[in-house]
Amino acid sequence: MIQTGNILSDITWNFEKITRFVIYPIPNEKTTIRAGKFITNSLNTHSEVTYTRGNSGKPIYFNREILISRSGNIDISGITHTLSDMANEKLSGSYYGFIRISGSADILLEKCNLYTRKYNKSGRSTYDLAISNVVDGTFKNISSNDIYDSWRWGIVITDYSKNLVFEGCTLNRIDAHTGITNLTVKDCEIGSKGLTMTGSGLLNVINTEITANTFITLRADYGSTWSGKMNIVDCTYKPLAGSEPKLFMCEFFYDNDIIHDFGYDCKFPEAYIENLTIDNSSNTKYELVYIIYDNNKTLQDPVPLEYWPSEITINGYQFMNSENLSNPHFELIYSGANVSVSGFDGEKDGEYTANLQYDEKATDIVVNINAETIQQEKLLGDLDNDNKITILDVRLLLDVIINHSEIDLEVMDMNNDNKVDILDLRLLLDVVINQ
Repeated sequence: MIQTGNILSDITWNFEKITRFVIYPIPNEKTTIRAGKFITNSLNTHSEVTYTRGNSGKPIYFNREILISRSGNIDISGITHTLSDMANEKLSGSYYGFIRISGSADILLEKCNLYTRKYNKSGRSTYDLAISNVVDGTFKNISSNDIYDSWRWGIVITDYSKNLVFEGCTLNRIDAHTGITNLTVKDCEIGSKGLTMTGSGLLNVINTEITANTFITLRADYGSTWSGKMNIVDCTYKPLAGSEPKLFMCEFFYDNDIIHDFGYDCKFPEAYIENLTIDNSSNTKYELVYIIYDNNKTLQDPVPLEYWPSEITINGYQFMNSENLSNPHFELIYSGANVSVSGFDGEKDGEYTANLQYDEKATDIVVNINAETIQQEKLLGDLDNDNKITILDVRLLLDVIINHSEIDLEVMDMNNDNKVDILDLRLLLDVVINQ
């Protein structure tokens, strides 16, 4: 998207790789739409459901919406959408969306109340907010009905968009469908469909409550991929009753037991989680929460190790339990991958292997263990003199490395090189893990 009047210069286009590019001007003048109540008349028959696309037999999507296309600098607020007859809402065909934004930039949509419909007979339903090929979109204080009703379709869909922000919204789902780059979800309440993601860049989920089977689902139909980072800060996860609680779920399509080639590298995101609350008050069955749930446990072809991240950091968490759960805890992964987790206050809540990462006083130190080449006498690792080697000893050494504390440096110089450094930390970590 290029502002009107700007001149393209000093740009080299590789036409061997670019099949088409389109430049849309962005108006300098802001377009403002204020208020309006819209009511969609419900059908009395299933006539729309029978309509198909040509001879394909596939149900079509209808275009009956507010369409914003090939423009930008748009400010919309105060829109309400509902149905005339809630009892017959399942009779209609599928709709692209009531508010549909396509090929636009610099969009603000706020203080709108939209409607989430139930699944219809065709197996498809209707989005009320559809966002495609949008750059720099902000969606504030958008609400919808019945966000905890699992029989309703996900209300928001995004395709090929970049730099979107949802703030103060109450929705049953935010769906990064065919891919999004950079998404922020802040101060929101998300219902039964959760966050379904595929894309790249930075995903920030801040001060948001999600009540769903899974906190974040990586969409299987695009390779369960997010090439970038996810920051989850000050959030609450409420697992639905009867569901296996999962922070992240990934799943893969297979072609004759071979992972489908999507034409790009699929990656699990680097994840940082801070101050997470797991509210188990509605969950009366499962005591564990899977950090990563790999849903391909029965397939022979394993997920490539290159897919998995090297570490996930969880700094600060608490469980709010139903009465019958006596030992709520985390487990890393369903089928096993070489991923490390830190932030459990020294307690191993699940079985995990490989690297450990410690985040202390805004300093990140990633330690790689090589148990075959490192041998160390355990006594030297007992830095707190309690006759056992524990994670507390590691924390003491880490504090020395970061702050150069004045304690017995000779004891902490585990490799006898007259200095206390990361190598000493590696040696002590090996002792803790392999003793």
